[in-house]
Amino acid sequence: MTLKAVVSPEEFHALGEPLRAQYVQRDGRYFLDVIAVTYEQNGKETTLAVENVGDPRLALSRARTTARELTKQLKAFDGIDDPQAAINAMAMVREWENASPDARLTKQLETSEQQLESQFRAKIEALKDRIAAKGREKERLAAEIDRLVIDSAASNVLRKLGVLPEAQEYR
Repeated sequence: MTLKAVVSPEEFHALGEPLRAQYVQRDGRYFLDVIAVTYEQNGKETTLAVENVGDPRLALSRARTTARELTKQLKAFDGIDDPQAAINAMAMVREWENASPDARLTKQLETSEQQLESQFRAKIEALKDRIAAKGREKERLAAEIDRLVIDSAASNVLRKLGVLPEAQEYR
């Protein structure tokens, strides 16, 4: 005989006395009194229990709805690469609202100067890195040329001495 995990009061009273002893009353309903059991299946421990799965489903549904709403709100911030810069800009706007025209212009010039400085500082650092890489490449090539010149001179000397008759003179 199969038993329901939850029964209404009417269903509970319709059960025989031995089956009623298997249920516990909570919140106006009768729940099958089951103890969780852990057993081994395919080399793994598995726990079997009667649980309310409605609440996790509801929580998952709410979480998905919230995620969709937050994603829609987040689209308003598309294109903002640096959140800190956006925060600083918002603070600057609040300052400008209360500032005199001269102070606004001064602050705007300072901000522009800082932005250009940071923009070009990054470009300058990138160019310095490229220059350093080219310098390392130049040193490597100079060392290779030195080695080739020495090899050529040694081959010419050995050829003139007759040690390496098949050696050709480098020009």
